[in-house]
Amino acid sequence: MGLAGSVILLASVTPATGQTGRLDFLKAKDSSFALYGNTSATFVPGKVYPNELVLITGLPSNPTIAARVDIGLDPPLCITDEPCGNIRSVALSPDGDTALATSDPSDPQPPAPRGVSTLFLIRNVRAFVGSKNPSDLRIRKFRATDYPQLDNVSGIAFGPDGHWAVVNTIGPGPIDLTYNTARGTLVTITGLPDAPVFSNPFQIPSHSQGNIDLSVDGETLVMNDVSDDTGGVRKSNQFLVKGIRPGGPPPVIVGKHSFGFPPGAVTFATPPVRDARLSLDGRFVLAPSAVILNLGPPPIGDSHIWILGPPHSGNLPLVREFTAADGADGGPYVAATSPDGDSALFVNTLDAGGAELLTGLLTGDPSKFQLKALPFPFFGPPFPLGPGGPPVLASHIQPKFTPDGETALVTNWINPGVISLPLTPSISVLTGFQSGQIRVVTHLSSPTLNAFDYSTLIATVPSGLQDYVNLYLPPGAARNLLTTLLKDAIERADHGQTGASVVALLGFIGSSYGLERQGILTPGRTTILVTQATIGVQTLLTHQ
Repeated sequence: MGLAGSVILLASVTPATGQTGRLDFLKAKDSSFALYGNTSATFVPGKVYPNELVLITGLPSNPTIAARVDIGLDPPLCITDEPCGNIRSVALSPDGDTALATSDPSDPQPPAPRGVSTLFLIRNVRAFVGSKNPSDLRIRKFRATDYPQLDNVSGIAFGPDGHWAVVNTIGPGPIDLTYNTARGTLVTITGLPDAPVFSNPFQIPSHSQGNIDLSVDGETLVMNDVSDDTGGVRKSNQFLVKGIRPGGPPPVIVGKHSFGFPPGAVTFATPPVRDARLSLDGRFVLAPSAVILNLGPPPIGDSHIWILGPPHSGNLPLVREFTAADGADGGPYVAATSPDGDSALFVNTLDAGGAELLTGLLTGDPSKFQLKALPFPFFGPPFPLGPGGPPVLASHIQPKFTPDGETALVTNWINPGVISLPLTPSISVLTGFQSGQIRVVTHLSSPTLNAFDYSTLIATVPSGLQDYVNLYLPPGAARNLLTTLLKDAIERADHGQTGASVVALLGFIGSSYGLERQGILTPGRTTILVTQATIGVQTLLTHQ
């Protein structure tokens, strides 16, 4: 079924269809900007925040909140202090010109009125980044009142070529607050960005909303089910799905892992694991503990990071467990996988204010994974400490890397235990991850900036093939060889020379394998480069 949707005319100049080159998603991406989904959701009674997209520019050296856009969210119908009707997730396309955003009602049960879940398709992002003018955007709204598949929609992930995406829902209808009814669905959207179409709904035995994550080839997806109460015992489930990419074999659940609460945990505060992430190549699931052991003061979290995978016989086996003895000291954590493919950032979600870096992912050997603290004990807004100030450093959530792998943005929220204090949510900017000189640049803050804990609100552009080349090879002959072949493929595709473009990409693939044989590229890095180039070939052959 085609998605007509409703259109918000925020386009002062609407570019002609087809301006974007077919291989633009392979180009190096703009690492200087990010989108943030400011949300009305809050634990603070009577506090009102706007639902809007916030544009952050000037990364990494001079970050600033450059513009804010009301995307036309329906007014929330909240009759309790529970959050409702808020922006839930934001994602940017691989060419950097399109964004998807979701809202969910997080509703009270009938007979109370419910908000309306909506999927937003936001075009002309690159023009907006350049002009800072919201009228350069073109926004289409797809409401659950017209498309029931989108009721209670939450996570989003773009496919690697930007022509498709996947969202997960537990609709239609009100949320089952007993969390005993499994009704999750993955909905694939094809025809992006010009003519979106719903296709291939895939049922997942999930009980609640949760974030999703895709591997670099778009073939492997992890789905987080955060509130499974079957059997009267709350647990979280991580499902690994293969084949979600359109045009391939039917999707299938190839692995599942369930996490329960340790003895003495605060079971109403968080799920055991709430936001597991994939390694870039899809081999492993990074599952940081979200458990709170004691609400305090001070609150005490469970310092565990679990590594799952690869899947085997329908299960996701636990292959490595990091505890405080291994350096996981200060959980619970939320994770972000770096574009370098070899590392991931784990940030503390309580008030210890710290973070750890996991390295060694590309070895493929969990015994070689290492965890180390960042070179500063904590980071976050400069709140005063001690008897004269709030008893908080920073509660970190939702880290996200820029496509060059050099910079990470981390949202800092105000957890419910200290909401009465005069604190303001913020976004920290950390840089130096690839140069090895990690430092805090600044903390962006605003009285109406709202960082909410259970959403994926930071969006940066996924890395392009050129970004990976720059990450994996120093300047010199090897990098020049791959860069020349890639530029040739992109230019020929822009001129309609499909065959010549495919030949250039096949040359890129062969040269990558040659550099691996010479020991210049590791097998893991070669796999990522070849995967992206192969997607380029598939795009040329299927979108002629």
